[in-house]
Amino acid sequence: MFTSAVNEFKSQIDADAQVIDKALVIDNLLDLRGAASANPAVVARIDSLLGEVPGKNMTAIDWWRETLESLEQVSQFAELV
Repeated sequence: MFTSAVNEFKSQIDADAQVIDKALVIDNLLDLRGAASANPAVVARIDSLLGEVPGKNMTAIDWWRETLESLEQVSQFAELV
């Protein structure tokens, strides 16, 4: 479920966009947190990210894309352990 949520958020990224609404990023992170509830390592990483979202009203789309990639990697690693 978590991976499918990450993939859904990735697919929603506009290829031409440079920024994304910070509130949307936070909402999406909270959705991912709920989807990862069975994985404490991913929940901890998301909790950390919630305090690190850059920007006052907008966030760089590159940060969001990289964040989704890193969460996917953390999730895959946690599944192996």
